[in-house]
Amino acid sequence: MLDEILLEPKYERLTLRLFLVLQKFSNEQQASFWKPYIDILPSLDEVRQQHVLFLVHDMDGLDGTNLNRAANAKLSALTQEWTMMKELVKWMTLEMWIWADIIFWSRVVSVGSSSSDMDDGDNDKNKGDLTLIPFFDFANHSSCPSIRWCPAKKEGGGIDFVANPTYEKSLAGNELFISYGDKSNQELLFLHGFTLENNTKSSRITEPLTGFMNMSLEENQFKLSWITQFSAPVLTLMASSTTDDDDNKNKTDKVENDITLRTGWTPESVALMYLVALSQEDGLGFEIIPDISQLNISSNMIIQLSLGDQVVEDLDDLSLKVAKLDNSAVIQLRVVILLLDALEYHLQMITSSLSNDSKHSDIMVHVERYKQDEKRLIQKSVDDLTLLKDELMTHDSVISFIAAHEEES
Repeated sequence: MLDEILLEPKYERLTLRLFLVLQKFSNEQQASFWKPYIDILPSLDEVRQQHVLFLVHDMDGLDGTNLNRAANAKLSALTQEWTMMKELVKWMTLEMWIWADIIFWSRVVSVGSSSSDMDDGDNDKNKGDLTLIPFFDFANHSSCPSIRWCPAKKEGGGIDFVANPTYEKSLAGNELFISYGDKSNQELLFLHGFTLENNTKSSRITEPLTGFMNMSLEENQFKLSWITQFSAPVLTLMASSTTDDDDNKNKTDKVENDITLRTGWTPESVALMYLVALSQEDGLGFEIIPDISQLNISSNMIIQLSLGDQVVEDLDDLSLKVAKLDNSAVIQLRVVILLLDALEYHLQMITSSLSNDSKHSDIMVHVERYKQDEKRLIQKSVDDLTLLKDELMTHDSVISFIAAHEEES
């Protein structure tokens, strides 16, 4: 039964959100210990006016943005959850479930973590440590917080609040601030409904790889199957390809000659696009082989990728092998052109939706700020890709490739 499943720690996200719905909206719910806290949570009407999940379908201003895609994906997931949860609470509306999700993720903390930041929704689903802490969660965000929290060491658990030494002497009588984490304006807007001016944490843009592939072609089906053995088929654009992420740094070192990394796309994204751009004419091949790591090999097959006469171990290895090809500049040019086409489309969509109206609602002020952030990120990559395209067009292998195709036509 669903009610029994919800008692398992790995389903605590569902359970806590259902608790919020019952406490806030049930007419049969008797006055509980939590009533003072529940009563001062934002109402459904307030959240409707303040969060993009309620506004995305009525707001043309998000067209072409990464947030628009994320919000629609979130709404789809919430609709599926709501359909399932109605087995227990037949009177619950979809709006109530969306409200509970917004309240939950904008306030929850993971007490099993040593971090003092608000939770960002990335914690392990099997951890039973997500917690709503009444009244503490009303504290506003600051990049220079006056207090932080940490798991209590005393028996019985809980949390302790620790003053920032810089502000310790001036806490009395002043508002207490906490940190919601080092988040971009996109994350802050999606989770909390606000943005920051001059936010030093840059947003990132993700693109589904399948948008670059004709999935009716068998070759592309093999490509996608091979990719999903190692990674999610998603591209990521960041402010810089040299990030603080150690894994990205290691990959960048291994493919330091890959000039496509200059354009802000992560090393994994570049490798994914190489696979999109490669064809059988470039020596790309696939083979279906038994997965010897499985006991029943007859029912467990894997896709083996090769380039030329060499097996490709993973995406990192693919980048290394592409760099050694005689026509590597041609492959890079294909990638650059594909990315330029996609980014220029998004740039046009965002630019056309930007508003010059100074009389924005509160939420639209933050939406416009976020869109400006995303526009700058895309424009920077478009500029870098354009320069790279011009550079690649002068490469001997590219000139020869173009000349050969012109002769054929």
